[in-house]
Amino acid sequence: TIPDYFTRSTEDGSFLIKHVGNRPYKIFALKDENANYKFDVPEEKIGFLDTLILPYALPAPIIADTTGADTTALEPTLVDSVLTDTISSLKRTSGPPIPSYEMRMFVETDTTQFLKKSYCEHFGKLVFVYNRPVQELKIEMKGSSFKKEWMLKDFGVFGDTVTIWTMDQVPDTMNLLLDVGKAAKDTVELVMKERTEEVDASGGSSGKGARKKTKEKFALTAKFNPPKGRSPKPQSPLSLVWNHPVVGLELSRIKLYEDSIRVKYDINSTDPALRRFDITYPWKKGKNYRFLVLDSAFTDLYELWNDTVETTFTGTDKDAFGELSLNVSEAPKTQVVVELLNSSNVILERKPLNDKGIVLFSRLNPGKYHVQVVTDLNANGSWDSGRYSEKLQPEPIKVIQKDTEVRANWNMELEWNPNSETKLSP
Repeated sequence: TIPDYFTRSTEDGSFLIKHVGNRPYKIFALKDENANYKFDVPEEKIGFLDTLILPYALPAPIIADTTGADTTALEPTLVDSVLTDTISSLKRTSGPPIPSYEMRMFVETDTTQFLKKSYCEHFGKLVFVYNRPVQELKIEMKGSSFKKEWMLKDFGVFGDTVTIWTMDQVPDTMNLLLDVGKAAKDTVELVMKERTEEVDASGGSSGKGARKKTKEKFALTAKFNPPKGRSPKPQSPLSLVWNHPVVGLELSRIKLYEDSIRVKYDINSTDPALRRFDITYPWKKGKNYRFLVLDSAFTDLYELWNDTVETTFTGTDKDAFGELSLNVSEAPKTQVVVELLNSSNVILERKPLNDKGIVLFSRLNPGKYHVQVVTDLNANGSWDSGRYSEKLQPEPIKVIQKDTEVRANWNMELEWNPNSETKLSP
């Protein structure tokens, strides 16, 4: 329904509603995207109070009688108003304090799960894109039976894009029943591309400003992380990421050299899709490294072998990086999660407090960072939005420090008392 009274807030979020009736009210703030005074668009921001509020009667100024007949002040009149935050133009010198209400704006999380698109990228690779992360995806191929598992699932980094690598011979046309554990199921029909077809390697979108499409043959290829020529951070691995799942490798054809001397290293993979392999070694400052993967060292799911790939770099000094730590002076009343953001407000890391009430972010590139603390009410390790229909508020976020300067070879220490609004340092 349309509200009984409304007003617009100032830039700092404060507002004043005048001439309202003397009765209880619900109050909410709305970023009204379609200008209809209703909360009916999923992308609209909303904030609200959990309880009803009563308007506050503001006494009018005392006005002297200038007729000379009576010097007694006139009786004050009352103006019913609802006030939140601080109105700079309104100052009181006596009487009860003006009530202040704070509402935290949020966008509700869309809990509806649906399939946005599905396609066959190239031979052996099927892609299913959902609107939000999925925990599990069951796939049934209608009209087909397999003696062994026919697919390998890869849920990716964010969980909303599921890649299926086919491990067995599948029909050219596949009728698939998709089940993500919700009430709704999807049926899709995909056509498997030929193995000899070229692969679209542009990775870009269509339209103005899109990268030019390129084509490459169906082959096993790899990328390094960090990219070629760049050194891994101290105590961090060098990663080799293949474009297809790997089913075999020949260690004798994988070599690491330190100043032209061959050295031993560790290689392992914790990737369920068997595409990422981490090479760990105690990289040393100023040493020159060459990591060499000879041809046919790796074999993929489709019986393809790699061509020779290599990267060279110079070891980085650990003193070229900085650290940032948060010390919590008192135990918080609820579980909290500490988040580190860059200057563009992108979350880089998310960590819980340890037993000593300390969170340490190490091996940081010099620059500016933000630190914030999420009150993790449902103990799921991340921030959760609110829901207006259920009177569920978003989990509180406390910004501890913005634009914290991290310098090379320096530990920037912050302190915070969760039971006080006062920031203790730096």
